[in-house]
Amino acid sequence: MKNRSITVQGTEVAIATRHEQDYISLTDMVKRFDGGGALIEQWLKNKDTVLFLGVWEQLNNPGFNSPEFEGIRNEAGRNSFFLSAKKWIDATGAIGLHAKAGRYGGTYAHRDIAFEFGSWLIPEFKLYLEQLQGGNVTGGVDELLKYIKLNVNAIKTRAIAAPIIVVLDWDAAKKQGEFEKVMDKGDAYKVLVWPDTTFNPKLGKAFHGIERHISDRIVDEADASVGVLGTKADGSRTVSGGRLWKI
Repeated sequence: MKNRSITVQGTEVAIATRHEQDYISLTDMVKRFDGGGALIEQWLKNKDTVLFLGVWEQLNNPGFNSPEFEGIRNEAGRNSFFLSAKKWIDATGAIGLHAKAGRYGGTYAHRDIAFEFGSWLIPEFKLYLEQLQGGNVTGGVDELLKYIKLNVNAIKTRAIAAPIIVVLDWDAAKKQGEFEKVMDKGDAYKVLVWPDTTFNPKLGKAFHGIERHISDRIVDEADASVGVLGTKADGSRTVSGGRLWKI
């Protein structure tokens, strides 16, 4: 599991990649709440949680042990009922939760499940997670700038040794000053502009952003299929209306 982290309302929350999916640390999510890790077990004890987890596994896990789940579901809601992440995983073969030992250890959950847990903790926690994970964000440099402005206080808490680094491509280079003035010089925050000297020199300005890194072979094969490219007087390739990328 490869780890990275996001900051939600001043709390650093680890995200691990597992089965090519994001798994968010529930253990980190409860760090600032009274009760800490006990809140995870309290949530798991809830019958609605058990039903939600069961449906998620049935939709996403071909190896889920449904008969064992039926037994757990029948017990859920009783005063004596207890369910930990490890017990749930061992009994049903669940993949939506993951109990991890060692560094970055704790209870992790697939983002679908982590969002549900966040909503149970406090609704705004779920909303912050969704924003940071791209829930309703359309993308683009303006959205990124908006996100940074909304999270200035959280970014200022980062250690100098672990700065936030914003990398803009040459098409957004004129925005560098706007990004830099959001924070102070001493903050753990850097704004870099990707150099325009690294792109394929044969591709003209009709190509934007990452498109300008495309190799000659790919461009030539696409042009052979649809014939939309031309060559300008300076030898650079051009395409009108972006039609090349719609094949």
